[in-house]
Amino acid sequence: MQRLEDWDDLYHLAHNALGLQQRQILLGAQGLAPLKAQAYGFLAEVALNQSRWQEAKQNAQKALDTIGKVSYGVAEEGTEETQETESTEGTKPSLNSGVSIQDNALQTMHSLQTSLYLLLLAQSEQRLGHPEAALQHLEQARVIAPQDNPRFYTRILQGLRSRSGRLGKSLYFQQGQYLQAFQLKQYQQSLAQQYGWGGFIGAGGLQPRQGIRLVGLPTNLIGAQRLAPLEEENPETIALEIAQSGRQQDVNRLIERIGSNDYRLIVIHGESGVGKSSLVNGGLVPGLKQTVIGTEDVLPVVMAVYSNWVEELGRLLVEALTGINIETLHGTSLQSPDIIIQQLRQNEQHNLRTVLIFDQFEDFFFVYLDKAQRRQFFEFLEECVTSPSVKVILSMREDYLHYLLECERAPWSGSPNPMASMEIIGNDILSKHVRYPLGNFSRDDAKSVIEQVTKQSSFDLEPALIEELVQDLAGELSEVRPMELQIVGAQLQAESITTLEHYWERGSKQGLMARYLTGVVEDCGPENQQVAELVLYLLTDETGNRPLKTKAELANHLGTEADKLELVLRIIVESELVVKVPDSVAERYQLMHDDMVSYLRQPALKLDELITKLKQAEQAKQGLANSNQKASHQIRIGSAVLSLTWVR
Repeated sequence: MQRLEDWDDLYHLAHNALGLQQRQILLGAQGLAPLKAQAYGFLAEVALNQSRWQEAKQNAQKALDTIGKVSYGVAEEGTEETQETESTEGTKPSLNSGVSIQDNALQTMHSLQTSLYLLLLAQSEQRLGHPEAALQHLEQARVIAPQDNPRFYTRILQGLRSRSGRLGKSLYFQQGQYLQAFQLKQYQQSLAQQYGWGGFIGAGGLQPRQGIRLVGLPTNLIGAQRLAPLEEENPETIALEIAQSGRQQDVNRLIERIGSNDYRLIVIHGESGVGKSSLVNGGLVPGLKQTVIGTEDVLPVVMAVYSNWVEELGRLLVEALTGINIETLHGTSLQSPDIIIQQLRQNEQHNLRTVLIFDQFEDFFFVYLDKAQRRQFFEFLEECVTSPSVKVILSMREDYLHYLLECERAPWSGSPNPMASMEIIGNDILSKHVRYPLGNFSRDDAKSVIEQVTKQSSFDLEPALIEELVQDLAGELSEVRPMELQIVGAQLQAESITTLEHYWERGSKQGLMARYLTGVVEDCGPENQQVAELVLYLLTDETGNRPLKTKAELANHLGTEADKLELVLRIIVESELVVKVPDSVAERYQLMHDDMVSYLRQPALKLDELITKLKQAEQAKQGLANSNQKASHQIRIGSAVLSLTWVR
């Protein structure tokens, strides 16, 4: 009835169930509280769909109050028993027996029910005009693990961030928290990709496919609860987009290198947007976790934040070892390069081959501007490459590869020879033996990805549309940028375009990209859209190029609106429209691709006029400030003269 939206019948069923449960409780029946809570939950959902907001709130609160008094224990001889208690103590049951697994499933279901009633309460509060209360309830509902019930989890995210649908504007968006709303949108798309029901993910990076714990919400209002046993989670697997394209060959080749003693250091490099991080996170890492090299399991550790590389790497290494139940040498802390090296050597005693992956490594050089600050890392790198059980991967944009030459030029540790132990890689960090270039998709790879992604998401595209789409994406280069493929594919989904005729009607690739740009601008929020349009326009020029601009240069054109620049830059960078280019003097910003220039130059006249008006407003503001300063100065002089007159 719930799925069929037969609200009247569901209302009567829930009311009858409450009456029956009350009679059973009077007769001494035990364990009915979860069913009672569920009945209140159904009544809340009925009231929501019939626009009775206050009644929905009351029933959702009753459901929460009821389920809040419940904990789950294990009865004798392996049967489940639900007990009503005021508090729960004790340790979480292990998953070593069928009884414990079932008990754990009950506890997981309890969390899911609680989150469901919090979601219903949040929807009621939002309809009653209480957005802050609704936001608080939804944040509480998010504590469940996504893998327990991914589709339900995305319903919670939808309530937080979506700008359309049954609940109207999102709570984050409605509260002016545009960055949080945007990041949640990306996270929701990523979850759909990870759990295999979504299609294209837009600008976000690929993640491994995740296993799902098969525990659902109870569906039986009258009798005993029916639960599927909690199955062990499936391990992470390689993302479909990786497995169904030429990227799978890249994963295989990299794993082969990691398994060979001939490759101690690997440098993955490619253009911005080519998919380096997606290859690492969505393909290489899950592939390594399923790989055994000789007698060694593989322990991949990925780092992409370099503000304090020692602390971050130590934390990630502890986290990875804890995940496979191995204690570290120093408890929970690895806070120096020497201690990390000791731990890496200790890993070998556990038959582990550790693979340290430094993603987006170009950022390292702009966090540590002084070469002396970088010395510590290169000395650490030197120690790593001499150990056969440790492999190091640096993944970075190819236009920053020359920074790696620094580790060949400078002598470390007082040695007269620059990184003497780097002889193991032929003293040439940029040799073909060390580098692993990553290119764009071929036409065939792109076609395969489109076919497989649309097949798994039941978003069927006409074969002629797929052919045309690949042709448009490849252009004159006969190569397809992975990021552009995901963006255009996501826009096809958003507009439900499945035929070639509809694709042409909507402006083909150019129209889709233009509307994607519009969507990102709108994500910045109504009061920031004008600034977002201007910033993107300022990152083009009349010759069709993509000039590099610092934040100060951009702010100079925005006049009184410059205070909105920080938020706009965060969103357009995370949307992959713009890339942040680190520099030793100041960070600079640049459009990701040449193709975007033509879309952004179309409203040029309008935006030029707007820039002029903003400058005039800033000049007027400055003029007013100068006038006020001059008037204040005259007042001070007048006061001084008056004081002198008074003294006389």
